[in-house]
Amino acid sequence: MFLSVCLEFAKHKNYEKEVKKAKARKRQHKIEEMTKDKYRAVKIQPLINKIARLIDYGQVCIASRVDKGKMAGGHYHAVGHNRTLSLNLHNIHIQSYHSNGPQGGQHIKYRHGLIEEYGNEYTEFIDMHLCQCPSNLWTKNDLIKLRPGLLGTIKQLEADQTKRTPLERITLRNQINEQIGLYAKEFSIFSVE
Repeated sequence: MFLSVCLEFAKHKNYEKEVKKAKARKRQHKIEEMTKDKYRAVKIQPLINKIARLIDYGQVCIASRVDKGKMAGGHYHAVGHNRTLSLNLHNIHIQSYHSNGPQGGQHIKYRHGLIEEYGNEYTEFIDMHLCQCPSNLWTKNDLIKLRPGLLGTIKQLEADQTKRTPLERITLRNQINEQIGLYAKEFSIFSVE
């Protein structure tokens, strides 16, 4: 009796291992089948947006200035219009879902919010300078290598959820953009003198 229970348990354990291996192979196959842009959109963009929201923890929506409801990572230069800037943290600030979705991003209000929160110089950097960033030359493999570091950054920011000053938020965006390493210094770092 005991032997048959042990054999049954061993079969069950092997079955569980095989199921786990099959699921891992399926996930890997899905990743291999994704285009670079699909991988960016599904695996990287949500992490970058979460980092932007964590940097802006406790802040109001950059466009509508509301502090209630679910918040998103809203792009100043829309992702659909400019994939190159989609992962640049200076281009992403906390924005309410309502403002970011049904309201179409509220671009003019977003710009006014940047001015109110950070000043004219930073707003000009985002509005006029970032859009001159050359097209990205990242490979899918470059993006795959980013994921573990982004998960680590999220973990650190989640452990330190404090309301930060505008200067602290710009500095954090500079530091994390530099760690990510996707952009030339002139497009990833805003000089705060």
